[in-house]
Amino acid sequence: MNIQLKIATEEDLGTLQDLSLLYLYDMSRYCGFLPDWKLPSNGIYKPYDFSLYFKEQTRYPFLIYVDEEIAGFALVNKIGSHEKVDCNMAEFFIHAKFQGKKVGRHIARKLFDQFPGLWEVCAIPENTKASDFWEQTIEEYTHGKFEKTQKTILEPKPHPMIVRSFDSSLKSAPLDPYIIYQKHASLKEEAILINGIIEEAILTKQMSKICPFAFFMKNIEGKILGGIKGVSLYGCLYVDLLWVSSEYRHKGFGLSLVQAAEELGRQRHCTFSCLTTMDWEALPFYERQGYKVEFTRSGYEKNSKMHLLRKTLSIEPMLQEDPKGPKKFQEDSIA
Repeated sequence: MNIQLKIATEEDLGTLQDLSLLYLYDMSRYCGFLPDWKLPSNGIYKPYDFSLYFKEQTRYPFLIYVDEEIAGFALVNKIGSHEKVDCNMAEFFIHAKFQGKKVGRHIARKLFDQFPGLWEVCAIPENTKASDFWEQTIEEYTHGKFEKTQKTILEPKPHPMIVRSFDSSLKSAPLDPYIIYQKHASLKEEAILINGIIEEAILTKQMSKICPFAFFMKNIEGKILGGIKGVSLYGCLYVDLLWVSSEYRHKGFGLSLVQAAEELGRQRHCTFSCLTTMDWEALPFYERQGYKVEFTRSGYEKNSKMHLLRKTLSIEPMLQEDPKGPKKFQEDSIA
């Protein structure tokens, strides 16, 4: 993916104005219920007037392209919350088509590098998606060395803003590793952790690989109504999650999911299966399938307890596809 940042010319003003409408509708998902964001009677927001960016030398308009296709814009000026601010990220927009593909992060870092100095990046508190994006992007860029405050910013119109400030001229590499919080790990990020553990296990004790698995129960529309997931590791089948929608419980679907996972475990040469269940969940169900409580842990809220259960996986398969033998599951590529 070829991501480019190009300085906009006065001929691009119309393009910027058109993009500003998409920008406004994008933000309206989060800010639309604020007093100043009421949708006009004709259903069309008034586009921002960006003409000053082609009249004042302290304003810098940019267009963003991905593989030569226009993907958004960035507007930089020197209007900060105090006079020492060198650069302010006035407006920043990535088209929905390119969001979530690290285009914005790449462009933001490029601008921070292009304009070394004290930066301010503001976000409307209600626009949680933008605020989360800037939190992570600036956290990574500065290695956590930035300040975050809430102030009333006057331009383009007065509004309380979350203001993140940092000095991009202090950026240096390499720095010591740092820790950053994320709500969720991507599949790629999770694979890095798993592969690191696998490499250590193979190097230290020639252990087998950790392999994930999942089975899902779906209706004809593809809606997930239940499922089971976990990993096989070092001869153990570990069930991490099992869930069946309430209207399909007590109809054998949970049993079928467990049996499918166990059969896959046998194919992966697992000799036992283990899982956990809380004291109010499904202990009797698992006990009927041959699981036995190996350990009970207390200390959870409301005097709850968690049971760790274990079951020996017999050589003979329980899940039969036909009289000729056990059902064989087609493995996806497993790291």
